[in-house]
Amino acid sequence: MFVLLDIEWVGEGQITQLSALRTDGKWNALDRFDALAAPAGPELPEPDSVAFHGYPAEDFLSAEPEGEVIRRFAAWLREDDALLVWHYQAETVFKKAWREELGPEGRPKVKWLRDRLLADYGEAYGLRGDVYEMARALGVPVTLPKHCARNDTEALRGLLAALRVPTEQPARQAAAKRETPPAPARKEAPTLAERNRRILDAVTYQYVFSPRSGVFHTRSCPRMLRVRDIQGCVYYRNAAKDRRPCLICKPLPEERDLVENIEHGKGDQVAREPEEPKSFRQVRLVNGDHRVLKADSVIGFCHYRLHPGHLTKRLLDEHQCLEKACRYLERYPEKPYWRELRGRAAEKEERKAKKKHTKARQREDREVMDALLEHLRSCAEAADEGMEVVRVQREDLCFYTVFYVSDNRFADGDRFPYFTGMLHTAYPDWRFRFRHIRDIDGHFVTREEYARRKK
Repeated sequence: MFVLLDIEWVGEGQITQLSALRTDGKWNALDRFDALAAPAGPELPEPDSVAFHGYPAEDFLSAEPEGEVIRRFAAWLREDDALLVWHYQAETVFKKAWREELGPEGRPKVKWLRDRLLADYGEAYGLRGDVYEMARALGVPVTLPKHCARNDTEALRGLLAALRVPTEQPARQAAAKRETPPAPARKEAPTLAERNRRILDAVTYQYVFSPRSGVFHTRSCPRMLRVRDIQGCVYYRNAAKDRRPCLICKPLPEERDLVENIEHGKGDQVAREPEEPKSFRQVRLVNGDHRVLKADSVIGFCHYRLHPGHLTKRLLDEHQCLEKACRYLERYPEKPYWRELRGRAAEKEERKAKKKHTKARQREDREVMDALLEHLRSCAEAADEGMEVVRVQREDLCFYTVFYVSDNRFADGDRFPYFTGMLHTAYPDWRFRFRHIRDIDGHFVTREEYARRKK
């Protein structure tokens, strides 16, 4: 039986979720194992991590320890089960947890599917991205959120069923292995060789190599049938960077890679190999993909040992590197993304400083107007002309409107000579305009009415 396995983890490989789905020959679900693992401390180490998607924090804090999860999972497995995971990182973390809890003995074999599915079905079905994107491309319904182990195994099962990946032949091979003594490791080479041959026939690279080797080869070199990972280059110049040619296949520059540079008026030809555009570069991303991207779109590098690789803006947002203040992140500060980020931060600080300055000026203006209002009220009280200043409004730099109430029921702004004289003496360069306050029905408010309303 094939068992689809998915795990989520934080930090250096501390498992938080483990989900396994046992399937039949047509990828139908037969049995399921789901478990949550409690963190080592009393709190979640990274509460915003995708490793805690799909469940509330209380479920993790009250869950069983990681070691108990591994022991229960080992008891759930059958002797003929073969584990399938989506990515090699899950295989690495699972093997580490099994070894620490149960030792190296009895550990089941684990195979990862992503690169195999892309090699066999990627070009025919136009598949790319993660398991959710591939499943949606084939019309398979998926359950969100991502990075919930239970949802991930169900999405992987739906993808395998939609592609109709055969299971009979691997099952017969597993039965034969149980009936016969273990074969030497070299007898597994034909299966790897067939896979590599299909990859080499499908790619358009002229020069291929293994990322773990310092040697590059032609596509027909027999050495490439025994490597696990295959990468390549179109041009000889790029393949020869930090690598030497194979001594068996002896790769040479192709004629189509040489260009003629004919000088005007001369017949001399200079053969050279064209360089790839400097605005593009081939990189390995943190999700394991090898892409040729615009140089400006590669904005950093993650040095975390479980997924080292370059970062784009999309991957930076998906991994929440800035939100988590990841200490493994190396920024490329000369890239436009970081310059734009610094520019936005500077603009934000400038807006905050301007807003603070505006509030300070408004506060000073209010203090000045309050002091002026108190002085005018004291002058009106000293003049004793039957009027009371209610408020003052600035119209211009040296022009103010004084709103008042008096004992008269008509506009009497010109009937307070003593008060006016005191203002001109105190503020000789200012001009004042007097306005008797009116009620809503249009009549002028008296001091008695104003005092009654204030109460």
